[in-house]
Amino acid sequence: TSVTGVDGTGNVQAYFETGKDATSPALSDIESKYASRFDDPTYYFHHGLVDGLEFYYRLDEQSGTRLDSLNGKHLTDNNTVGYVAGVSSKVGDSANFTRGNLEYLSLDNASLDLLSPGDTNWSMACWLKLDSSNFSDNQHIFGVWRTSPSNHREYLLYWKAGHTTLRWYLSSDGTTTYYTSSTKNDFVANTWYHVMICHDATNNKRFIYIDGALDKENSYSSGIYQGSGDFNIGRTNNSTDHLDGAVDEWGMWSRVLTAAEAATLYNNGNGRKVR
Repeated sequence: TSVTGVDGTGNVQAYFETGKDATSPALSDIESKYASRFDDPTYYFHHGLVDGLEFYYRLDEQSGTRLDSLNGKHLTDNNTVGYVAGVSSKVGDSANFTRGNLEYLSLDNASLDLLSPGDTNWSMACWLKLDSSNFSDNQHIFGVWRTSPSNHREYLLYWKAGHTTLRWYLSSDGTTTYYTSSTKNDFVANTWYHVMICHDATNNKRFIYIDGALDKENSYSSGIYQGSGDFNIGRTNNSTDHLDGAVDEWGMWSRVLTAAEAATLYNNGNGRKVR
């Protein structure tokens, strides 16, 4: 089937066939005309978010296994994680966690690959919504963070209720922990936020982005431990501080994403579907 450019020049066809960045049409023109057909990173040369993308969980499934759309590293559903549908979600459906049911998604350590990235350049991003029922409780959002039978702490995104902030923890030896907190402390329950964390091993820095804008930057030069914990969304290996809320469009990149890319993922609050 032939493809006709939205501007009538045939540039879309050349763009698809050569993989080159055509000067027209603009990405927004393509998406508005063929919105339902652009769910693959092949067509996102404009902003390069496919570059270094290692894992991507759209979390559109309403039950059971949550699929990794890149390389088959699918997440196991533990205790029947639910879903948020349609207009109440962010991009399509999203995974919904009930704290009282101890619900979480997991991938065992033997399958982690770059989900246990160590002291390398990487970024992780997702949409997050905390429910009002436990907005005042500490909650583990995602990470590789095992404390028993021995310490294998690596990284963790954590909701610190007493300070109403997001904390990003790292460990250089599996035991000693360091964290950086978001400066934002006015989060509202039942509200979607886009969160991105970046670890820059080259320059010994780490970053927190919230809703497409840089929230916190600081230095960290102790490295990141690689242990034998599992990857979890909704809890950590040994925690009782389960998540009560929803997560959507979770991705991991083996590079440090830029401020412009954070803004692209946020997409003025609408969310960019990467894959």
